[in-house]
Amino acid sequence: MTTVSIRIHNLKEQTIELQVDPWAGIYSLRKGESIEIVAESETSFPTFSLVEHDDAFTVLQIEHSDEYYLVVNGTRVHYSQYVTESDD
Repeated sequence: MTTVSIRIHNLKEQTIELQVDPWAGIYSLRKGESIEIVAESETSFPTFSLVEHDDAFTVLQIEHSDEYYLVVNGTRVHYSQYVTESDD
């Protein structure tokens, strides 16, 4: 099993939306908040591509991964069990 991770930290004044593809998971990060994304694969090496579309929307594309998790307060959580709240 190969595991890689990336931490996204919001230094902007406004909340940003992070979309994790190809799963279309969306996470809201307020100023100063961060999130760690962990990708795993049994057959290949996962990679990340980060594309900032504007000041408030970023897409993290995960390639060659069977699954992804989030690390929340030091605990690994399956993406389907973690939801963030939007300011809207």
